[in-house]
Amino acid sequence: VGGATARGDRLRRGGQHLGGGGLPPPASDVRVMPMRVRFRTTGGVAAFPGLAAPRTLDVSALEAGVRRALERQIEDAHFFDLPARLPPPHGSADHHSYEISVDDGSRQHTVFASDPVTDPALGALIARLRELTRGREG
Repeated sequence: VGGATARGDRLRRGGQHLGGGGLPPPASDVRVMPMRVRFRTTGGVAAFPGLAAPRTLDVSALEAGVRRALERQIEDAHFFDLPARLPPPHGSADHHSYEISVDDGSRQHTVFASDPVTDPALGALIARLRELTRGREG
């Protein structure tokens, strides 16, 4: 009764299997949670207003290894625990500023940060988002 439906309702989140049995589900039973990341870079010495348009990543549409790495970087940066505005470091007037919004389906959080980013995990996340959004529209 409900065997296929019950298996289909199991979710994997944060590296833990949510469901009965204590065993990880077969790969076909793992559903990727929808996640969207919106990333915007502004400022800098040679800033061009047209290049400051936000870029949106549908994380669930990324290749599995890239998706897992990005999700891990979001976790490593403790993104959902960061304050909405990180204080700009002294002398950061001509540096880049970043707006990062993450919506994982159950939580939504936006963080504003400026160069130089002093937290190594957040800096790595920003570098990865710059790579992933380079050349993307909207």
